[in-house]
Amino acid sequence: MIPVVPVEVNNRVFGIEISYIKELIVKKEFFVVPKVPDFTVGFINLRGEVVPCFDLQNILFGTKRKFDGDIINFAVMLRVSGKSLGFVVDKVMKVMYIDETNLKGYIEDIWKDVKFVKYFIEISNSLMAVIDVESVLKYIDKVNKEFYKYVRR
Repeated sequence: MIPVVPVEVNNRVFGIEISYIKELIVKKEFFVVPKVPDFTVGFINLRGEVVPCFDLQNILFGTKRKFDGDIINFAVMLRVSGKSLGFVVDKVMKVMYIDETNLKGYIEDIWKDVKFVKYFIEISNSLMAVIDVESVLKYIDKVNKEFYKYVRR
């Protein structure tokens, strides 16, 4: 059984493998940082640790989220390759335990517009995409390097 936390992003449900999840955050103040890539929301103070938060909607769909003030409603805090980071999402749901027989490989015709899918899970005749968290982190690192190289000129 594979434990997965379903999250809602842009009216679609995605899964995040629980092995990456450090904690779930509800209603947390964040600090905006100017001159950062669009997918960067800002930083939150998590018991003394300053953690960058990224908008999963912007990363997956390229659309920018609107924030009311400086509060994140829902975030999934992760630990990936020794780095702490947060994904801002629309909603977090209860943990699901998925039987490995329900895993499906990447199907190109399904959800063509969504990047960073590791695999699909078949649930009641529908599919939920599980996010490839490590690929998302590589993407964030790559974009940040290119962005700051350009900004420093």
